[in-house]
Formats: sequence, structure tokens, C-alpha cells
Amino acid sequence: MARLRALGALIIGKTNMHEIGIGTTGHNPHYGAPRNPFNLRHYPGGSSSGSAIAVATGLVPLAMGGDGGGSIRIPAALCGVVGLKPTFQVFFCCCFFRKRAREETEREDEQERRKFLP
Repeated sequence: MARLRALGALIIGKTNMHEIGIGTTGHNPHYGAPRNPFNLRHYPGGSSSGSAIAVATGLVPLAMGGDGGGSIRIPAALCGVVGLKPTFQVFFCCCFFRKRAREETEREDEQERRKFLP
């Protein structure tokens, strides 16, 4: 965290996760069950469920999580965000980020092209 702060990162807070980081639902008996932002009757996946939810709902642009056995990839898939798991022992942390909507990407690309037109 100190390295992130030194680089200018703004730490928003902590998110819910499956107890001990070993579970595929994201349920935490001490803090409750997080819900999938697209269907509140479904789990968001785990164990880094809170991070995926925070990104999927637009609360934060990216979030950190840990992935030993799918703990980032599962909630990313269930919450419609991208989850990155770096190569083992290369990076300490992994992260989630939102996929840009196709229309948003096309609009930004068009704006970039217009900058170069006479």
C-alpha cells in the first residue's frame, strides 16, 4: 500500500471478501453475503468479491485482490469486469478493471481521429 500511495494512488477503503480468501461464493459469515450487482439474488463469486462489485458498480475505476485459485477470475467473470492474474512471483497483487463499453470506445476513437483531420 505504501508503494501505491507513493505513486499517487488514492485508497478508498476495504471491500468484502470470502473469509480466509478460500471460497467461490464471496460469502463472509462476519460481514454478510455480498450480492452480484446485476442480479441481487446471485453471488458475485469469490474470494475477492467486494473488489469486483466495487468496479462493476463504478464505485472505483480499479481494485486490488488476490488470486490463488480463481479468486479474481471467478468474480470478474460473474460481475462483468476484467480480472488480471499476473505471472506467479512476478507481481504481488492483481487487479480488476471495467471494460469500456463499445460505444464509449468508438466515440473516443472518433474524437482522437478528429484531432488529426484538417
